[in-house]
Amino acid sequence: MTCAACRANVERAVAGDGVLEHYVSLLTRAVVARYDPAATDAIAISDRIRAIGYEVEFAESQIALGPADGDLRPAALAALGGLDGLLRAEVRGDQIWCQYFADYVGRGQINAALEAVGITPLAVRTETAGKVHFPDSGPIAARAWWDRLMDHLEDLTDALPDWSGPVAGILAGLVVLWGQAAWIPSPAFMSNLPVLWLVAAAVFTLLGSDYHRAAWRAVRTRNLDMNSLVSMSTGMALLWSAIEIGRAAWSGSTPGEVFLAEAALVIAIVALGHHLQDRALAATTRPYESLLELVGSGDARVEREGEIATVRIRDLRPGDIQVIRPGDQIALDGVVLSGRSTVDESLLTGESRPVAKGPGDRVIGSALNHDGSLRVQVEQACDRTVLAQIVREVELAHSRRSHGEAALDRFIARYVPVIALVGIVSSAAWLLLAPDEGVAAAFRTLFTVLVVACPCAIGLAIPAATTVGISLGIRNGILLRDPAVIGAAGRVKVLMLDKTGTLTHGRPEVVDIETLPGTDAGDAIALAAAAESHSEHPIGRAICEVARRRGLTVPAAREFSAEFGGGVRALVDGAELLVGSPGFLRRNSVGPIEVSGDVGYAIAQVAVNGRAVASFALEDEIRDEAADEITRLRRAGIEPILVTGDRAPAAARVAAAVGIERVHSDQSPNQKAELVAELKSEGHCVAMVGDGVNDAPALGRADVGIAIGTGSDLAAHAAQMSIVAGGLERIAAAFTLIAKVRAAVNSNLAIAFGSTFLLVALATGIFYPVLGFQFNPVLAAAAMGLSILLVLGNSLRLRYPRIVNATSR
Repeated sequence: MTCAACRANVERAVAGDGVLEHYVSLLTRAVVARYDPAATDAIAISDRIRAIGYEVEFAESQIALGPADGDLRPAALAALGGLDGLLRAEVRGDQIWCQYFADYVGRGQINAALEAVGITPLAVRTETAGKVHFPDSGPIAARAWWDRLMDHLEDLTDALPDWSGPVAGILAGLVVLWGQAAWIPSPAFMSNLPVLWLVAAAVFTLLGSDYHRAAWRAVRTRNLDMNSLVSMSTGMALLWSAIEIGRAAWSGSTPGEVFLAEAALVIAIVALGHHLQDRALAATTRPYESLLELVGSGDARVEREGEIATVRIRDLRPGDIQVIRPGDQIALDGVVLSGRSTVDESLLTGESRPVAKGPGDRVIGSALNHDGSLRVQVEQACDRTVLAQIVREVELAHSRRSHGEAALDRFIARYVPVIALVGIVSSAAWLLLAPDEGVAAAFRTLFTVLVVACPCAIGLAIPAATTVGISLGIRNGILLRDPAVIGAAGRVKVLMLDKTGTLTHGRPEVVDIETLPGTDAGDAIALAAAAESHSEHPIGRAICEVARRRGLTVPAAREFSAEFGGGVRALVDGAELLVGSPGFLRRNSVGPIEVSGDVGYAIAQVAVNGRAVASFALEDEIRDEAADEITRLRRAGIEPILVTGDRAPAAARVAAAVGIERVHSDQSPNQKAELVAELKSEGHCVAMVGDGVNDAPALGRADVGIAIGTGSDLAAHAAQMSIVAGGLERIAAAFTLIAKVRAAVNSNLAIAFGSTFLLVALATGIFYPVLGFQFNPVLAAAAMGLSILLVLGNSLRLRYPRIVNATSR
């Protein structure tokens, strides 16, 4: 895909029976589709894409089987067919041949599926990702001879460096120009127009094979795009020149104006521009590609039966124990069993300083171990790690389109036919208004208008800046999950902040325990820890930690259930337990223990069989940077509001410490969402910051939802943006990042539309009375390529300034 029109063609092809949702990314050149497996499959979707002339990238493996495995081959094919991401598997002699998406299934999983049915793979061909052509079948087999010729020509040109073709084409075009120019002395054979026509035709055919293939595709699908415009304009120039040369030879007269040099140079310059464009596009997605390369790649050292074995990372499973040496990369997410070291997690979190790790600490896969040795127990399989989830989120972010991008696509769909019509009208105007210039001037106008009609710069204006912004966010621990947030964040005037984990560290500690007479504090702690043992809430973890520190025996809990944002209930030793806020107890017809109203702590209480027996006071340390970051937000014109489920005294204490004036306490998750709706009804653009679990309703209803968290929470967040690491300082940095991306988008649109309309105006000859000359097609092609590079270069400027100030870390 080379332009927005290409993307539209692919989208129309993918949107068939059984496809429920799909995204097509122009920059990453990827298709993400969700489909009903009962109605279609990945092979059928891939065939639709190939049917309109595009190729789909797969990996393939050839697995050698033993002589005794013949009877098991049907079972092997059935087992392989159950792998998600495997497209085709078939027996070829003594081998099983597979085609699959390497991002979703690996060689280790294929081997494991075969071993499960009793087959031991003897050898596997090194898997390579490339453009694999399926065996021709059906309508695809009946491709036109032109497509097959283009395939062979492309194979020839692929053997040369990427830049060699455009450069050779430009040199050939200059030779043709030399031969055409009467004012430059040249050998007689170089002035021979049929010879020059053959040179130009060679450039047209060899260097323009991709464009001609795309033009044929556009004719078949009735969708004009940039490739078809380039192919048609240069083809028309060669045809015009051939007719003029033939007419002169037939009549013995001097040939009129020909466009041989223009045809060759336009093709060559456009090809060179696309080569430079591809390099610039690769630069915009390089951070994402770096992450992608780390997902499941390489080998890991693990303990197996008392010995150290080396296995592929894709083959690791939860429970395996990694042995990490100094300088090794941690393979998968896990928890440290033994050893101490410092770990560099900057690739995912943006945190430049190594983090100390010891027994009980969690580590992130792909982090770099520094100076110590660690034994790490794997907690997540390869496709469930923080890194894998971030990569999936980034893939979706690249594929999603903002409202502005969708509007541009609708504009481009009408733009190309309209510009072609403008070219025809302009040519007719030259014939009517300037008959002395002749038919050649009219054709030159049509030729030039078709060359400059390419909408690539317009189509790349928004996605190029957005892609760089997403990549820059990854480097700073900020995950922009939906490009639409870029437009919405600029209008935000109210920022709702949850307390726990946002203004505080999210690690509350029990500072006081109050029990009723006759209740033993140790028993109350053990019962509360039993009920909370199945909870992931920070307060529950704090109560369990108290039980652990005191060495208490925690009984088993049954029939556990949790109330969203309230508390938990469970059966422990036959008794019904409730653990939660005083409000949670009241909603369950239990009178809570009275607590002094001016105590600025979070309160959790325990009730046994309908009677409150103990009250825990918990304190969560306020983040050091919170007050400064609140001040930064105010300076940016954003009003912070504290919205928390905690009691009013605890909320007021935190708000006073960080400088927030407006506070809403004792808010349930649904009440938070209602507050968002109320603020929006008042005309405010609202952003909400929360942990993505209790705050999910409010995050989903806000104009901009910002979730703080990593790991499995990423998949559950109802937010457009996630803070992968860090705290409030990353939220201010996220708004700074979005402001820079939005500025780049606006300047890109100005460059793209300004240059495109100026070039079209020059091409039509509107300024001829002022300038006194017509715009040359060669200059038009160069200017068109330059406008694309200006858009990409302007977007790449975002990569250099650091968004998060080092002092705020």
